[in-house]
Amino acid sequence: CKVIITGEHGVVHGSPALAMSIEPFNTVTLTTQTGTPAITLKLKDKEIQLNEKGDVAKGAIDWGVYPQLVKHLVEKGVIKIKDKVLVEIESTVPKGVGASSSVAAALCISLYKYGGKKISKEELFEDVQFVDQIAHGGSPSGIDARTVLFGSTKLLRTVENDKLKWNFEAVDVSLPRETTLLVIDTFTGNKRVGTGEMIKKVAGNLGLLKPDGSVKQLTEFTEGDKNKVAPFVKIFKKIISELKPSGDAVALGIAMNENHTLLASLGASTKGISQ
Repeated sequence: CKVIITGEHGVVHGSPALAMSIEPFNTVTLTTQTGTPAITLKLKDKEIQLNEKGDVAKGAIDWGVYPQLVKHLVEKGVIKIKDKVLVEIESTVPKGVGASSSVAAALCISLYKYGGKKISKEELFEDVQFVDQIAHGGSPSGIDARTVLFGSTKLLRTVENDKLKWNFEAVDVSLPRETTLLVIDTFTGNKRVGTGEMIKKVAGNLGLLKPDGSVKQLTEFTEGDKNKVAPFVKIFKKIISELKPSGDAVALGIAMNENHTLLASLGASTKGISQ
């Protein structure tokens, strides 16, 4: 799975972001036995059965993107459902750390192996992106899939030939010696704020909304708009300069506090997190 160390929200508006992979907490176990050809996906206490064409035969399951992934791979010719297959998905990962990408990657690898097919990381990336497009209801940047599959990644949104483009760069970063990154899920409510809603809120506080209330795109930015994103760039440089074995852990902590203070000032925090 992944966490965004710095650049969250700023990356939407042209600032670089850094995502790092963290210890996996998702597993996918595939077993086969003789019987009527079908695939059963099991997640927690729910399961769903798919027929030979990958269509739902019966049952229901949380995270309905995964049955769609199975059908996608059937239609691609990656697998032919010729056995009675059980796929057990175990996940303890909270929302927001690339859970859908992590499970999708593990599920793809299992199904490609079942189908006797080899898969490159780039092809795997495309299949995981297929899942994220459904899970996020649009066109995801790809940072989740990229980090899960390739490790620490720098992400930058640019304008090329008047079109928006996401650029990825593998980066060699690590925590300073004798430093531990503690990741805590602080969610205590009944409903998480959607990504789109939060992006619009932060953009509004940055002064990057258009008169109709929609978020300005990079293609529409003035020099003044670019200056509004400069604090994200400055903090990104501070943090990444300390992400090495010889880095200064105290300086890194101070920079990450600056990063949080910036996000909090834009409405991307809660009282409980900031205390």
